[in-house]
Amino acid sequence: MLYSSAFSCSLLLSLAATVSASPVETIAKRKSGTAVPIHKHRIALSNDDGVFDIEKANALTVVTHNKHRQNLLNIGKNLGVDKLNIVRI
Repeated sequence: MLYSSAFSCSLLLSLAATVSASPVETIAKRKSGTAVPIHKHRIALSNDDGVFDIEKANALTVVTHNKHRQNLLNIGKNLGVDKLNIVRI
């Protein structure tokens, strides 16, 4: 009987130590940090009423083309234009 009582006591103590050692997150702790979004916010290509907005789509296409154009200019400047495999039409 003494063995099982000692075993239960050590089990309770080890359980209490485990529980007290585990971190407890409170709402105040979670709100104190800065939230970092995992993905970028995408631009909605529709109006508030759900209709496709062609002007937003055209503006986004221009931004994307300029981004890739600048990337090719930077590669040409850094590596040389001969390293680019560009087909001129």
